Amino acid sequence: MTTTRRFGRARSFRVAALTLVLATVATTGPVVSQGANAASPSSPPWQTGTGTSFQQTDPHEVGTLKFYNAAGTQIFGGSTTTAPFAAYVQSSVAIRAGDNRAELFAYQPNAGDYPGNWSGSLLTAASTYPVATPPGSVDPALPAVTATSGDTTLSDFLTAYPLTDTTSGYQGVLELRLRTGNAGTDETSSTSYAVADIIVTGTTWEVYGTKADSSTNETVPASATYGTGFQVTASVVGAGATPTGTATLKDGTTTVGTAVGLDGSGNATFNVSGTALGGGVHNLTVTYSGDSAYNTSTSSASPITIAKAATTTTSTVPTRATYGTAFHVTAAVGGPGARTGSATLKQGSTALYTVNLVSGTASFTVAGTRLAPGTHPLTVTYNGSVSLLTSTSTSKSVVIGKAVGHAVNTLNPKTISHTKRAKLIVKVTATGVVPTGTVTIYDGTKVIGHATLSRGTVTFLLPRLRRGLHRIHVRYGGSAYVSAATAATVTLKST
Repeated sequence: MTTTRRFGRARSFRVAALTLVLATVATTGPVVSQGANAASPSSPPWQTGTGTSFQQTDPHEVGTLKFYNAAGTQIFGGSTTTAPFAAYVQSSVAIRAGDNRAELFAYQPNAGDYPGNWSGSLLTAASTYPVATPPGSVDPALPAVTATSGDTTLSDFLTAYPLTDTTSGYQGVLELRLRTGNAGTDETSSTSYAVADIIVTGTTWEVYGTKADSSTNETVPASATYGTGFQVTASVVGAGATPTGTATLKDGTTTVGTAVGLDGSGNATFNVSGTALGGGVHNLTVTYSGDSAYNTSTSSASPITIAKAATTTTSTVPTRATYGTAFHVTAAVGGPGARTGSATLKQGSTALYTVNLVSGTASFTVAGTRLAPGTHPLTVTYNGSVSLLTSTSTSKSVVIGKAVGHAVNTLNPKTISHTKRAKLIVKVTATGVVPTGTVTIYDGTKVIGHATLSRGTVTFLLPRLRRGLHRIHVRYGGSAYVSAATAATVTLKST
């Protein structure tokens, strides 16, 4: 035997013996009962004697197990986190003649291996039997384990040996085996044992086979449109009384809405909000919670295609703006649910900016030099999302005016000999843009020169002027982006 894990005083090993665990889950029509505790009264795969070599009748099982509380009352379930999970665990038969000690082991079913090779661990210390002054229904003549608070909890075992096998008939099932021994032989030497199968759901366990199977059917529309609600109906059936309890609608592992109670006929109706599912294909299932008579069951997945919903986009565009000065365009997207994604501002067919929506709105800041002076038709296109279709606003035009130019001229010096030439420094400015182009210099009304701006400035050497006062001024002729401007007159005295 191979040691695999150790729980305190409990020995861990892999035992070469066949066992009895959960039965294959029953199905009804298109519905497959799934989940950790969807038990079935039929034989488990490894007990059928057919199919693969792993599926053989267990020759070592000689009896079954019953569980009792401290008062001797038979129990069929409880918590996996408490120790002991049952005060007494008793075999239905005498296992081996001459034995007077019993131990309880737990095993992890594995569909890909012989049951004798499954991982297992000792849960309890050895206890002697017959039980002295047994309480209640505990039989003094049969082998029994008297459990204590120091024993390994089922939760501790499951931490080391998680039940991850999803093969039908193995899901959520833990197998317990009671072996016997005596002062001269170890309990692990026993080739015969009594078994019980328990189903683990969360932090609870229950004896397999104490509840009947249920099956769940669902009716799901093939398609719907995002933003428009729809109904899913489900029916739960069992072999006896009408099932009670609740049903939950899920999209994969995500719960869609809240659990719905079954009506008197075992039916449930889910009114699904139009925005509960995003656009695309969703595989819906309905899970029945089970009740005191029936195990849980889950329907087979039914696909529904959620089509994208239509949207509307409206924009706010200023009628006028000035080149060099930024302006703003806003847009609002109308439609069901949360309007997410992006929107694009376009001039004709040319995309200018793309921004993400915030609370269904988009805000664009158009740089002052992004659009040249003139008339520009602007639209905003919402680019859609997984749930929403695209839409485009009506075209609105903004007239971009030229930036307003300002010209300043400075004489250096202001008084000069008529035999010399003065310097005129010209500077042209405009908001958000550096003016280009030429300036014309005047002496009164007479043109005395021209100059080309460089980065908005130019220094011009005036010609020699006759004696007297000269009224010098400059006119900037403007450009495609900046309006014309005239500087204030400065006076030059020529001596």
